[in-house]
Amino acid sequence: MKEMGSETLRLRRLIERWAEHNDEHKARFRESAEEAERLGFTEAAEKLRRASEDASKVSERLREALQALGEHN
Repeated sequence: MKEMGSETLRLRRLIERWAEHNDEHKARFRESAEEAERLGFTEAAEKLRRASEDASKVSERLREALQALGEHN
């Protein structure tokens, strides 16, 4: 097993920040979808909802990457 070096720690922190930041985008996409829906932009609202779903998948993959890094401690 590899020990947690400074490069690994830096990478973990970077991925953690990406996941958190991406979650913020995901929430904002959902909020914007609701706003678009209220304004009558149904198609735009649907696209924003799909972007939120895609962002969820990205966050999941980032957290999987963190988990994979943890397996090598």
